[in-house]
Amino acid sequence: MPYKFDWKNNGYIITLTGHSSSEEINEANSAIQDDHRFDEHRYQIWNHLDADFSFIDKNEACIPASIDSVVARYVFGIKIALVVKEPSVIEFCKKYIEDSKVFQSEWDIQLFDNMDDAIKWAEVLT
Repeated sequence: MPYKFDWKNNGYIITLTGHSSSEEINEANSAIQDDHRFDEHRYQIWNHLDADFSFIDKNEACIPASIDSVVARYVFGIKIALVVKEPSVIEFCKKYIEDSKVFQSEWDIQLFDNMDDAIKWAEVLT
């Protein structure tokens, strides 16, 4: 799974394409958390429109959810937009949201089916 991330208007747009593994998702998550701008960011948009999670067990969503929940204790007010259409990706993302709530993450996480709506929502800072 190739991924890339771009910095735009104080946030990240992370794009994943092709067959994905949980290790690659965690690698992409680590890459943005290691970025020098991470402490100043206000949102993340995860574009999964061209990603295939059919080989990932949705229960593996607990790993990024637990990591992000710890980070959320130090980096406040982040919005996470998950842009999805493919059923296996939707299941993974719903499990990520559920696990994030269990881990008491304070980040605002929403699902979207298109980039335009995700960008509009993420860039409105409250």
